[in-house]
Amino acid sequence: MKTEKGNKLGSLILVFGLTAMVSFTSNGQEAKVEFTKLTASCFDEYTDIEWETTTEQNTALFVLQRSDDQLTWQDVEEVVPMGGPGVQTYYNVQDFTLSGTGKNYYRIVLVSSQNETTTYSDENSNCEKGEDNPPVVAPNPTSGPITVKPRTGVINSDTYTVAKLSGKVVLRGKFSKGNQWIDMSDCETGMYLIYIGNDPTPHKIWKN
Repeated sequence: MKTEKGNKLGSLILVFGLTAMVSFTSNGQEAKVEFTKLTASCFDEYTDIEWETTTEQNTALFVLQRSDDQLTWQDVEEVVPMGGPGVQTYYNVQDFTLSGTGKNYYRIVLVSSQNETTTYSDENSNCEKGEDNPPVVAPNPTSGPITVKPRTGVINSDTYTVAKLSGKVVLRGKFSKGNQWIDMSDCETGMYLIYIGNDPTPHKIWKN
């Protein structure tokens, strides 16, 4: 499988600027996934991994793995495929398992419906240790309510704004005491940006 790597922009590593198709035959059935994006971004003490597919066939599981040396691999998270033939689907995983500073490698193991596997990519990110209280927005993707944990030091962290990538604001509000969640049930399917207080860096989230 040939892959095309993009450019590293700050702490963001762009991978597979061109479409990459991964397929293999298992017990006479073809397992196939078409990837259009895979990125690893550094945020304080975790790495944010995103990938998109436009085709999924006979795939039972994605297993995101991380390694310090590309020899020993650790499972970060198992993700159940949600796409299908000709369906664009977005996935996001936040990896808090960093063993230290420096380079970390990522790959996705595809598990077929016949429980056979193949591997998609190795890519790296350079993440330095940061604050002790990194931000969290989960679950991501979501079908409704999400829980928000703001970045340390954010002023007015009890207020939030949800906007589309176009900049159009769809939700704006204030968290009640001890209840930091946002209900996105009525939002259309797509990518959204969530701004908390005066934090200029938005959290990206996919609404199913």
